[in-house]
Amino acid sequence: MKVIWSHLAEETYFDNLEYLYKNWSQTVTQDFIIEVEETMKLLEDNPDIFRWWDSKKQFKVGYINKHFSFFYSFNRQEIQVHFFWNNHKDPEQLKKYIEAS
Repeated sequence: MKVIWSHLAEETYFDNLEYLYKNWSQTVTQDFIIEVEETMKLLEDNPDIFRWWDSKKQFKVGYINKHFSFFYSFNRQEIQVHFFWNNHKDPEQLKKYIEAS
C-alpha cells in the first residue's frame, strides 16, 4: 500500500529535523531519518500495526521512537500520514494539529 504525506506531515517532519540538527547532532538527525524510513516501510506492509489514537477511530498513532510519533489514517488504496509530533511538546498544541488534519 502506498504511503502519502500531507503538506502538514512534510512541514512537521522538516521542523523536527531542524530541531534535531540544531539541538543535538548530525548523527541523531540521520538516525531519525533512517527510523522514519524504516517505520514507513513497516507501515506500507501493515497499516493496522499501530493503535487507534481516538475513540472515533479517525487517527492511528505510530511511533518513530520514544521522542517522536506520527498520526495517520488509511483506506484500501493508501495510507495518509497527517503529521509528525515531538512527544515533548505541550499536548494542548496537539489539538491544533488534529483539527488541521
